[in-house]
Amino acid sequence: MNKQAKGDLGARGLYAMIVLVVGGKISDSTPTLVFKAAQNSTWMLPLLSILLLGPCMLILLSVMGKFPGKGLYEILRVLTGKYLAFLISLVVLAFMMANLSFTGRMYADIIETMFFPSISLIVIYLAIFVGVLFVARGGIERIGRTSWITLPYIKAAVLVLFLLSLEDTQWQRLFPILGPGGWDLVKQSVFHSSLYGELMMFIMLLPMAGSERAFRKGAYLATGFVVVELMLFFSLYIVLYDIPSVEMMNYPFQQLTRYVSLGRYFTNMEAVFLAFWIVATLLKLAFLLYVNAHFLSQVLRHEAGWRPLLLPITVLSITIGMIPKNSLENALIYWDNYVVHTSWPLLILLPCILWILTKVRQKGEGEAS
Repeated sequence: MNKQAKGDLGARGLYAMIVLVVGGKISDSTPTLVFKAAQNSTWMLPLLSILLLGPCMLILLSVMGKFPGKGLYEILRVLTGKYLAFLISLVVLAFMMANLSFTGRMYADIIETMFFPSISLIVIYLAIFVGVLFVARGGIERIGRTSWITLPYIKAAVLVLFLLSLEDTQWQRLFPILGPGGWDLVKQSVFHSSLYGELMMFIMLLPMAGSERAFRKGAYLATGFVVVELMLFFSLYIVLYDIPSVEMMNYPFQQLTRYVSLGRYFTNMEAVFLAFWIVATLLKLAFLLYVNAHFLSQVLRHEAGWRPLLLPITVLSITIGMIPKNSLENALIYWDNYVVHTSWPLLILLPCILWILTKVRQKGEGEAS
């Protein structure tokens, strides 16, 4: 890892980015997908998924900590050799590129469908990524600093939306509490552990942190926050919309912004929430774009660094994102199949394999000495 990059990632910036990137899933197509899988018990899915994936992420964090100053690709080269490290890195890159591409398309679909149906999808898509590219060029420090500055305002708006939505809720709709059944709930928690998949991307940036202790503190606090936030909003969608209505609702968060009002004089509040949501969206996509470029520059050993890779990755991401013919195909086929249901083995197995290889290497070094 480049020494000049160390210290760019502070605890506050890390906290804010995790909250916006992972917590932002309350406002995209994620709720629709998980409701189809877990029904009334969807509100428990964030807790069960983090109980499963959390230890794996702690293992990865521990492995990264044993190789100070080294990025994930460099650690893979040490533990698995040049060729196997390259192949594993390609798999990681494919997962991250799919995440960026189909997430970007998802947000473009939301803006077109809910707010600007008369504007072409590709125009909206390009406009989003122009802003994303500008933010990402500032590096992780700019993304983190901007996230920290805007986070209080964004979350204040989310809190207001949540409180205003409680008036017409029916809490008995949470029952049956286990939805399709306890075993099915456990299986869906495994399959949807990608709910926190971006945590692996954040851990990959550990060498850029000022200190590992501060990094851990920011990551733990942010993860705890988003678990509670996801559980609260998934519960809200159930008690407000009910099952199966919410399963057929593509964008429950945006419907919520149209539903609430603040007295008789403030009835059209969706424009206010849209402004905060767009800022959060740009920061989330900027982070995903940056991580893709940063990791690819490590794999390619790109002498010019990661910035020259931003534009090619942006073009590739938009090209991939335009493959789905419509929003349903993007969410239900490409996002669900290529991100959700294929990434969980990577998220669970890779940290465990690296931990085993690290232990074997340490044991071999101990015997040699």
